[in-house]
Amino acid sequence: MTSPSDDPKQDGPKQDGPKDAASACGHEAQAMRLLQDLTRNVPGVIYQFRLRPDGRSRVPFASEGLLNLFGIPPEQVREDASPFFDCVHPDDAKRFRESVNASAASLQPWDLEFRVVVPARGLRWAHGRAQPERLADGSVIWHGFITDITQRKQDEAQTRRLAFFDALTGLPNRRLLTERIAQALASTRRHGDCGALLFVDLDNFKQLNDALGHSVGDRLLCEAAARLSRELREDDVVARLGGDEFVVLATPLGADLAAAARQAGALADKLRELLARPFEIGGIRYACAGSVGITVFPKGQETVEDLLREADIAMYRAKAAGRNRVAFFEAAMQSEVEERLALEQDLRRALASGGLEVHVQTQLDASGRELGGELLLRWLDPQRGPVSPARFIPVAEDSGLIIALGDLVLRRGCQALARLQRAGRSLQLSINVSPRQFRHEGFVARVRELLRETGVAAQGLVFEVTEGLLIDDWQATRARMQELVALGVRFSIDDFGTGYSSLAYLKKLPLYELKIDRSFVADVPDDPSDVAIVQAILSVARHLGLHVVGEGVETQAQADFLRAHGCHALQGYLFARPQPLFDWLDLRLGTQALAAD
Repeated sequence: MTSPSDDPKQDGPKQDGPKDAASACGHEAQAMRLLQDLTRNVPGVIYQFRLRPDGRSRVPFASEGLLNLFGIPPEQVREDASPFFDCVHPDDAKRFRESVNASAASLQPWDLEFRVVVPARGLRWAHGRAQPERLADGSVIWHGFITDITQRKQDEAQTRRLAFFDALTGLPNRRLLTERIAQALASTRRHGDCGALLFVDLDNFKQLNDALGHSVGDRLLCEAAARLSRELREDDVVARLGGDEFVVLATPLGADLAAAARQAGALADKLRELLARPFEIGGIRYACAGSVGITVFPKGQETVEDLLREADIAMYRAKAAGRNRVAFFEAAMQSEVEERLALEQDLRRALASGGLEVHVQTQLDASGRELGGELLLRWLDPQRGPVSPARFIPVAEDSGLIIALGDLVLRRGCQALARLQRAGRSLQLSINVSPRQFRHEGFVARVRELLRETGVAAQGLVFEVTEGLLIDDWQATRARMQELVALGVRFSIDDFGTGYSSLAYLKKLPLYELKIDRSFVADVPDDPSDVAIVQAILSVARHLGLHVVGEGVETQAQADFLRAHGCHALQGYLFARPQPLFDWLDLRLGTQALAAD
């Protein structure tokens, strides 16, 4: 399509007489008005663009859409197209001119998406298409149109953000991360260099999130993401997998695995130090550290999922070492994980088939009178043999099986205590309650249900909890403890002195008893440090009116020392080893114990 004002066959107006010229001008104006009327409501810009051999350009015709899209009146570019070129985004200007020149040389259609900067409307996206035609004087004229594709580009960007980026932090998500890891693996194998994957997990974030609310937790996650991002090199990638888990992909890191490990370790230490600095949110400072697991690559033919799994395993090793640590993946860790999984599966089978037994270790008061006992869970596996609680209890905690295990012990304890009470034996039974079991939504209701079913007087139940339970959201902990105390249950702090002992918690929580950890009892009265610790615990308990049990008593000297310093109760191999619950009941009740479930 050509404009009446610009004959493509010649580079100037035809020379006619005055009357003919006037007539021609009238027809031209009329044609122009008609053309403008036709194109006024067409979306985008219909135009002609002419490029002369000397490089000068003009826009002989453009519809009014030019003003809407580019902010340029059509008449402003009719003789000089420079204002049009000036609107093209600087980052797209070179590509724009090269595409025009290529189309002029080949006479192939011009087709380009590009950005324009319009003072009144900001950044816009445009899509131009045109068909070129070479004129007799060597000029090239294009007939085409340009449309505004800003909304489509925004929709595409939003779709990409939803598909590849975390909505909260704006970091790449798992999908984009896996693509980048795959690219990094291919690149390192092709070029002979190495990289590393770092799995970063915020320590104790769940407790902070639960205690302070998700809004504070979300802001902390965003701040953590910003800190991690600021410390990375241009080629590194940090992604959020979900929750408080972040992954850093660092490449390249040298030509061999040893060099990569050194650089990855230094980066991990830097990230860990960053996360250890207090976060300030809403004028309040919060402490939060991070554990980092590292795996380097390529070691062989590992896949993306292999690397993610290895880094995750290493991160859990860092947590197990005390949190706020850095750990590297080793092949032995994989075997350990596989063994742990097998142990979990065997534990599930044992729980379902009745392969777990409840034992009791007797407790005596200072005068030697029997007070009751502590219930302990024992597992004799047909293939593994005796499995230590130190092995299977952590697995139960991590897998959630601890809820079922705890319920088993609680149910057996209530049944046993009910039989003792019916026989007139005023003994107490201590039951270990894990943090996960204690915080379970239905725990209080379950205790109430078992008390009702068995008819037991709850005053004979002592729940042993760890100090860690007391500091994690202690206000909610206190509220739940008070519910249970109202039923008659009493509370004891197990392994006192090994965790986060605090006189403030001792005063504020409804406690009945402290149990001095066996590690302190083992070396009294010979070790002055342990003597001082035990004496301090007994003194604090006396002033707060708390009952005290010394556990792990194995020698007469230990027992004499504890009695002499006011310890109320003793427990250990010196007096009795753990024995099956039914045998223990049989010794105290005779044939009445045979009716036990």
